[in-house]
Amino acid sequence: MLPLAGKALCLSCHQDKVEELKKAVVHQPVKEGDCSTCHLPHGSNERDNLIKPIAELCQDCHDPNIEKTKEAHGGYVVIGSNCTTCHNPHASDQPKLVNKYMHLPFAEKSCDACHKGFGNGGTVELIASGNELCAQCHDEVQTILSQANIHPAIQTGRECIGCHDPHASRNPKMMIDGVPTLCYDCHGDKQTAFTSDKAHPPVREGNCLGCHEKHSGSNKNLLKIGKNQLCYSCHSTEKARFTKELAHKPVADGDCSKCHNVHATENDFMLLKPENELCQNCHIIKSAAFQQAHFGFPMDKVRCAKCHDPHSTPRTSTKLLYPDQHTPFKNRSCVACHISSKSISTKGEGRQLCMQCHSKSEKLFSKRIVHEAVTMSGECLNCHSSHSGFTANFLNKPGNQVCYACHKKAKFERKFKHKPATESCSICHDVHSSDNAGLLTVEDQISLCEQCHDAEKTHLHPMGKDYKDPRTNERLVCSSCHSPHSSDYENILYADKQREICILCHSL
Repeated sequence: MLPLAGKALCLSCHQDKVEELKKAVVHQPVKEGDCSTCHLPHGSNERDNLIKPIAELCQDCHDPNIEKTKEAHGGYVVIGSNCTTCHNPHASDQPKLVNKYMHLPFAEKSCDACHKGFGNGGTVELIASGNELCAQCHDEVQTILSQANIHPAIQTGRECIGCHDPHASRNPKMMIDGVPTLCYDCHGDKQTAFTSDKAHPPVREGNCLGCHEKHSGSNKNLLKIGKNQLCYSCHSTEKARFTKELAHKPVADGDCSKCHNVHATENDFMLLKPENELCQNCHIIKSAAFQQAHFGFPMDKVRCAKCHDPHSTPRTSTKLLYPDQHTPFKNRSCVACHISSKSISTKGEGRQLCMQCHSKSEKLFSKRIVHEAVTMSGECLNCHSSHSGFTANFLNKPGNQVCYACHKKAKFERKFKHKPATESCSICHDVHSSDNAGLLTVEDQISLCEQCHDAEKTHLHPMGKDYKDPRTNERLVCSSCHSPHSSDYENILYADKQREICILCHSL
């Protein structure tokens, strides 16, 4: 049994079509609620789950050979044409479902502005070819073609009409499709990687034009601006730091791509290779100088970034070592932890080794719930570096970045963000152990939230010990409705505040 019938079932997922179907002219199968006239509900070899190729599909109902069809198309042969280049298959405010954006000659029915008329066998011929034809009206074509680097789609593909429809389009600028969908028509082999969790955020979000010129430009790879300046247009905080501090040579040279893949990679931090492999591209670990600098320790499988900042450090530091250094490391007393200066084996395992010096810290783990990072393999070293790191606590990464090693960063990066979650996890959580669920710093979640929020003044909805969440049968608290981290909805709600958040609990 389906939960809904016909079009209503389809629109329960395809909500972007709801507004579109309110337009003046609706395609008859859509009006009748029969999406399956054109689409297969489960899967297809055709785009958009179509039953068959577009031209064949349309001709099941619209005969291209009858006089009415020929007359509507100025006598031009449309057999085999992609009808959706001019017509919207769902709805339009234009007669005959013509797409919203129309090329001026098409809108004025001045076909001879581009076409000679009928060619051999009734086919259509153009008065000039490709870009040459477009340049007769569009002066910018010559400017585009005069640049040092031209988009291959313009030079060697279908030229201008590879991206722009010459008749009518659903998209501004007569684009055949929106970005990045249009880009994937050529770069389809990259789509899986570019839409993965490991992709660079602008790439994952489909913002190709944030970095690349669409037509042509003076920079290689059609970049809008050169080298690291493009990276710094987003990473401005890093620019302020890198330009003031002692920088790693690739950073000083402005060559971010020396270490990072700017689109997508399977490696952390968008690196071209796993960290230790990447460093060995430039640093010869078997050399005498390298061995001496590392006291003869075997370094082939060691993570260099445990001790060295790969970007920059304060000018008071040397060899890009992190400024906050563990005392044995700072004093080069390797044998304080290691069994000898020739072995990376240590005198104890995990927390047991750390507690030989940091015995006073044992009480940090004495509460009912211990942070899982401390109990799993690695223990203290899951968060802290044994050599050097960020802050006096020698964290492996700065601020919340250390938490993202286990907790998915995407959970904290939605549109609306809870301010403490962007500043420090420790504002709400005890990072070692706690007697409270979720490692919260206080037992009562509501009282924790009220340290910053005056709920009595801003919330009419009752909550607290006398009210239960019907979904969980637990006490109704702030996080029953609000995400404590981030959300795509205003006020960091789990759903839209007008209705959707309410019906999560209140049935209709």
